Amino acid sequence: MKHRCANCGTSFYGDTRRRYCSSNCRKNAKTQSERRCKEKKRLLWGFTGYKNSGIKLRDSGRPFEAIGTEVLSQLGFNDVWFGCEKNRGFLVDFIATYDNKRVLIDVTSGIRKNIKFKSELARALKMPLFILFISPDFSKYFLTPDVSHQNSVRLQVSKIKSIER
Repeated sequence: MKHRCANCGTSFYGDTRRRYCSSNCRKNAKTQSERRCKEKKRLLWGFTGYKNSGIKLRDSGRPFEAIGTEVLSQLGFNDVWFGCEKNRGFLVDFIATYDNKRVLIDVTSGIRKNIKFKSELARALKMPLFILFISPDFSKYFLTPDVSHQNSVRLQVSKIKSIER
């Protein structure tokens, strides 16, 4: 039976389950889809632009950490201790009290974060780990629930659409 490729439009013969004429067409379609998704996230969340700005990476998080203290107080966190203010190499940005429990909090402006070592620390200390996502233009934020059992965390597009500061 003759089919039309979903990527390039070429006619081909084959199984009815196939959507693409070749593995290269399938890879190209997947790459285009991933690119569109990445661009959609960038439009919704924003991007820092630090790569070309001349700002050193170790200094790029400071504005977000400063906003983080304000956001955490709005969200009901008490006794906020700013670890990176004391030592830039500290593993998490904040330690705070939430619902009468001490918790670890890390702040990021990206939409994904590798938290393997932070999770190991949280499990060793038997403390919950929260990730506070703050958009690069400071207009949106999202606090994850306890992620101490994960190695990485990602902010989903559906969450980005539903949050406003």
